[in-house]
Amino acid sequence: MASYTNPVFAENFPDPQVIKVGEEFVCYGTNGPRGNVPALRSRDLTSWTPVGDVMPELASWVTPGRTWAPEILPFGDDRYVLYYTARSAETGRQCVGRAVAESAEGPFRDDSSHPLICQAAEGGSIDASPFRDVDGTLYLYWKNDGNAVGRDTWIWVQRLSDDGLGLVGEPTPLFK
Repeated sequence: MASYTNPVFAENFPDPQVIKVGEEFVCYGTNGPRGNVPALRSRDLTSWTPVGDVMPELASWVTPGRTWAPEILPFGDDRYVLYYTARSAETGRQCVGRAVAESAEGPFRDDSSHPLICQAAEGGSIDASPFRDVDGTLYLYWKNDGNAVGRDTWIWVQRLSDDGLGLVGEPTPLFK
């Protein structure tokens, strides 16, 4: 019987998300010494090897240094969409962006001139999480950062376009 000792990766690696890619797993984390979006690779979920920065270049709207909470939505074996939180140079608030890569290990590129979601008056938008329903419909969940401005913090949802790059309709607040 195999055994392991926690932590399985003993370095700073906050906000991890793990996806399975073929016979391996790729884990993404919040920015730090390893880059804007550092990644790790594993075959067994206990031994992890650093991949490097999978998003070495940031979008023009992003202020470097706060690229947080990455979440990946796979579209087959050759297209991946990364949703991430970053500080908007225009508003000074955390906002949600999206970037695309042909490989789970990047490089992810965000060619947008503005965030996908930025509720600046609500304190910003953070912690996006994509969801693919059983019928294939895509949704994006996130929360506004009300704590930053003394307002309520809500969980929101909005339908994503079929390619995962845009939003459809209006956002719906679910609960606070």
